[in-house]
Amino acid sequence: MKHFLILLFVLLLTPFSLFAQDEEEQESVMYESVMLTPDLSSLEQLQEAMQEHNRTFHNTAPHSAFVFNITSGPDAGKLTLVMGPMSSFSDLDNRPSSDEHNDHWINVVLPLIEDVGTVEYWTMDQELSNPIEGNYSMHFMRINTISRDYLFLIQGALEKISETVKAMEGDNPWILWWNAFQQGDLGRHFVVDWPMNSWGELDENNEFRSTFEEVHGKQAWDDWNSIMDLAVEDTYDEVWELNPAMSADLPQE
Repeated sequence: MKHFLILLFVLLLTPFSLFAQDEEEQESVMYESVMLTPDLSSLEQLQEAMQEHNRTFHNTAPHSAFVFNITSGPDAGKLTLVMGPMSSFSDLDNRPSSDEHNDHWINVVLPLIEDVGTVEYWTMDQELSNPIEGNYSMHFMRINTISRDYLFLIQGALEKISETVKAMEGDNPWILWWNAFQQGDLGRHFVVDWPMNSWGELDENNEFRSTFEEVHGKQAWDDWNSIMDLAVEDTYDEVWELNPAMSADLPQE
């Protein structure tokens, strides 16, 4: 696991306009995320209100809504409301917006929320990611800000990481999300998402470094670390845990 955490350090998401994917490639996968600060004195009521809202108005794709508890990092104690998967921004033009939906959100849910924070849109890098199908209850998220002075180093470093992950034995889900919009000093240019189902998975060892050296050569390991030290300006980790009671109906196994 220690080497895997080193791996997570590198997954970068530059602003969408810098390294946009070919529009003729496979259909995009995009999610909207909204950070919410709950009223801690009304969590039981919020759970009931959010469940009713999402299962009434956001129970089918591309507008399915799921809530995650942020359980570590600087935003621990907050919630992330995620909607998707969408295939394009056009799906937002058809998002639930009936009078019933808006009335329920404004008058039933929002009074139980202290603050509505950052709203972001994340597109999966389908070429570099290594998605493994499954219903995951947790996500190790590494949020990164890229140094503008060293953007030119990013693409090659990402390709090396992707090739290594895909060469490792076993199932190694690893998703690279690009932030669709620039946010000034806030950064958050990319997120690396490692889906999992238990905290114990963080204790597991893997063969990332040895596989990296087999694929790219031993000297490439030190070179890559030096590149990432330059290219990534800031990084921090979060663990997200799915809150089924606040979410839309979950897929069945």
